[in-house]
Amino acid sequence: MDTSYALKDIQIRHNLPDRHTEKWMTRADSFMLFIAEHGEANLRIEARKYPLLAGKCYLVLPQMVAELECRSEGNLYCHLLTFEKIQTGAPAIADRDKEIGDRLFSCKGELDIQPFSKMLVQLKTLYDCWNPLYIADKTHCQTAFQQFLDFMVDSYPSEGRSSELRQAVEHSLDQLHQNYDKQLSVEQLAKEAMMSVRHYSRLFKKMTGESPSDYLADLRIKRAKLLLLLTSDSQDTIANHSGFPDKFYFNRRFKQRTGMTPGTYVRHFQQASPRVVSLEYSGELLALGVKPVGVINWSMPLFADRLDSSTSLIDAESNLEAIAALNPDIILAGNYNRPGFLEDLSRIAPTLQIDWKQSIFEHLHIVAELMGKEQQEKLWINRYQIRKDTIRQTLSTYLSTTETATVLKLGAHKDIWLYAPVWFTTIYDVLGFKPPQEIESLARHNPHFAITIPLSELLRYIGDRVFIIASDETDPAWIQQIREQIALGKRGQVHMLHHLWGYPDATSLEWQLAAASELLIRP
Repeated sequence: MDTSYALKDIQIRHNLPDRHTEKWMTRADSFMLFIAEHGEANLRIEARKYPLLAGKCYLVLPQMVAELECRSEGNLYCHLLTFEKIQTGAPAIADRDKEIGDRLFSCKGELDIQPFSKMLVQLKTLYDCWNPLYIADKTHCQTAFQQFLDFMVDSYPSEGRSSELRQAVEHSLDQLHQNYDKQLSVEQLAKEAMMSVRHYSRLFKKMTGESPSDYLADLRIKRAKLLLLLTSDSQDTIANHSGFPDKFYFNRRFKQRTGMTPGTYVRHFQQASPRVVSLEYSGELLALGVKPVGVINWSMPLFADRLDSSTSLIDAESNLEAIAALNPDIILAGNYNRPGFLEDLSRIAPTLQIDWKQSIFEHLHIVAELMGKEQQEKLWINRYQIRKDTIRQTLSTYLSTTETATVLKLGAHKDIWLYAPVWFTTIYDVLGFKPPQEIESLARHNPHFAITIPLSELLRYIGDRVFIIASDETDPAWIQQIREQIALGKRGQVHMLHHLWGYPDATSLEWQLAAASELLIRP
C-alpha cells in the first residue's frame, strides 16, 4: 500500500481567555497545522517557543508536543488542522503526498506560505465542504484538502527548496532531450523528480510553458523534422528513431502539431522560404541563395553585401531569447559550444549541428541537402572549379610548385596564431603552396591545429611566403615587429591579408578567389 494524507479535523481557536493554555501531542502518524488569521499567542513546539502572530503558519510533526498560550483575552483567531498518514492504493495520490511529506512536511516550525490571503481563500473552500458527520461529503472534502496541500507546496518560497525543485525538473528536461526516443511517461518523470504528477506537471509547465507530454511530443517532432530533411529513411524508421511507436501514430501526431503530413512538410520546407537562424555556416547558406533571418552580429561585416535589414543580428550565441523571438523553422550551429547548448537550441526549433572539422565543401553539401538546394550546390561547385583553374593558369608564371607558405593571425594582445593548412583552402589548395616542414609535422599529428607561438620561435615556421592576417585591433607596431623578425631570417615574402581571408566558408572563399590574383601579382 502507498502513503497518503487525510484531513481528520479542522477547527477555529478563538475567544480564548488571557493566559489560556492548551496542549497537544501528535500521534506517530499525525500532523497539526496552526494558521493565525489575527491576534497573537505563544506556540511552543517541543522545547522551542514561537510567536503565533497574524499571517504566521506553523507545522507540528508526528510525536511532538505542541502548547498554545494566549497573550490577551479574545484576541487570537487561529485555524487548527489535524491530518494524518493513511494507506491508499492510488499511485498518483501517493506520489503527490510523498513529495509533500519529503519536501514540505519534513521541517517543524514556521512555514512561510505566500500569499497568505490566498491560503485563507483555500481554507474557506475547505470549511465549506467540511462535514465530519456525513461520509458522502468526505470525498469532496478530501479533494479540497489535497488542493490545499498542493497550494502549500506550490507557494512555499524557501530558496533552497525552490532551487531543488527546479533542478529536479531541469534534470528531467535533460533526460527528455537525451532519451526522447525511449518510452517515457509523466508518472515516471515525476517519480524520479520526487514530486507528485500534478505538482510536477504544474512546475514543468511554469518553467517551459508546456505540459510534459506536449513538450516531449514537440521534442520528438523536431527530431523527426531533422531526419525527414536530412535522410531518405522510411517513415517507420524515422518514427522509431524519434520515439513514436509506429508510423501511423507518428503521422497523426505530426499533423496535429504542424498542420501537415511529414511528406507535405518536406516539400513545403524546401519549396518555401524557411526561417533559418544561422549561428554558423551563414556563408554556405548565402552561397546557395538562402538568406537567414538571423545571424551572429560579428558575421555581418563578412556578408554585408548579401544581407540587409530583413536579417536580424543576434548579439551572442547564448542569447536564446533573441533566437526564439525570430521564430525559426531551423537553427544551424557548430559543435564546439558549451555542454547543453544544443539541447537549449532544440527547445526553440530543430537544430542541425555541423562538425566544424569538416571541409567547406562538406559543410556546403550538408546545408544544400537540408535546404533542398542540391542544384545550386552543383552550380556553385562548377563555378568554383572554373575560377580555380583560371587563377592557377593566370598565376602559373608567378608561382613555383615547390614554394612553401605560412599563414599567421595577429591578435589584439600581441599573440601570434599559427594554423593548419586545412583552414586556408585558397592558399594551399587553389594557389598550390606547400606548408613548411614544421607545420606539416604539426598537421600530421593534428590536422586542425590552431596554436599560439612565441615571437622567439617564429622563424621555425616561416615559409617562402608569409601571409599575415591582422584585425583592426592589432597594434601596427606589433605588425612591424613581426615583419622585422621575419626579415631577420632572410626569407619569407610578406603579404598582408584582409580579414576575410581568415574565414573558412563558401561565401568568403568566393571573395578570396577574386582577390588571389591581385594579391600575388602586386604583393
